[in-house]
Amino acid sequence: RAGEELVRLPGERLTGPRHVDDRIDHDVRHVDALRPEAPRHRFGEDALRPLRVARLAATLGMEPEPDTRAALGRVQDRARRIAWERVGQELDRMMRAPRPSVGFELLREADLLALWLPELARCAGVPQNRWHAFDVYEHSIRVCDAAPADKPRVRWAALLHDIGKPDTRVERDGEGT
Repeated sequence: RAGEELVRLPGERLTGPRHVDDRIDHDVRHVDALRPEAPRHRFGEDALRPLRVARLAATLGMEPEPDTRAALGRVQDRARRIAWERVGQELDRMMRAPRPSVGFELLREADLLALWLPELARCAGVPQNRWHAFDVYEHSIRVCDAAPADKPRVRWAALLHDIGKPDTRVERDGEGT
């Protein structure tokens, strides 16, 4: 359920939701969310959750813990069936994050970016000319970060402005165009 996330605070104290009927056992030994297989299980329940992890990482500036990060891409078969409206809502929310690039990179590493934004995923590793410091993908996500966070349409334009390069790039005099 929404709002039932647990948080480990400094000092290793576990905090979480409190319910009047006390349906949730707050004893650390019984909290399912702390078991190593939990991320894979939780992502299997709703394959949109890896995208939410990416959005929250971009929004809060936090790194997913290793088990969670490793489980992100293990739901590709289910992720293919998620309604585009749900994916679009999460991506739009990510565009308002301080650094959407963090989320896009998590999705790329998990092979989920190719599922939801294949044109952008294909930009990874595509070199640019000498006037660019980064490949097309890295350049695109950095430009997206630099665009105003309160203008998501501008951020979308910044992110997608070079997605045609993988299909149109040619070499002239040893330099890509």
